[in-house]
Amino acid sequence: MAGTVASGRTSANGKREVLDQIPFFTYSPPDLQRALIEAATVVHLEAGAYFLREGDSCAHFAIVVSGRIRVFKLAESGQEITLYHVGAGEICPLNVSCVLSDRPVPAMARIEEDVEAIIVPAHTFRLWMAEHESLRTFVFQTFSSRLSEVMSLVEEIAFRRMDQRLAHRLEEPSG
Repeated sequence: MAGTVASGRTSANGKREVLDQIPFFTYSPPDLQRALIEAATVVHLEAGAYFLREGDSCAHFAIVVSGRIRVFKLAESGQEITLYHVGAGEICPLNVSCVLSDRPVPAMARIEEDVEAIIVPAHTFRLWMAEHESLRTFVFQTFSSRLSEVMSLVEEIAFRRMDQRLAHRLEEPSG
């Protein structure tokens, strides 16, 4: 995750301004809010850059403040399949899984629209997961939602004919 530290966002007030844009933060207990303000770094990631690369380790946990990340699997042939997207106020289960398991990333994630994110060192995030029920709940709700999305994708690919999938895609509004 290569990004630049957002200038003007390094003070406690600057970080609080950014964190206040994240619903999870505004509903978090005061002790977790203080810990986030203290430990967080605000970074800017440009469109086209990689957020995660397959095989890499994760040194930080991230919460997207603005922008959009596409998480996908890349085949040796160069084919890609989108697993899910991460947007404002969301976390990336792939990032969380990598941080918690201390295992390499099993897929890719690329910035689709410039991202402003809050990052926290992996070891700090692991401690917070043990200490803060609200954080665990947020993480598990995100995992549940994304797992449902990926299961729907697998079902569509495995059980729907190509012509049906194409017709469904063409009927969807663009956006």
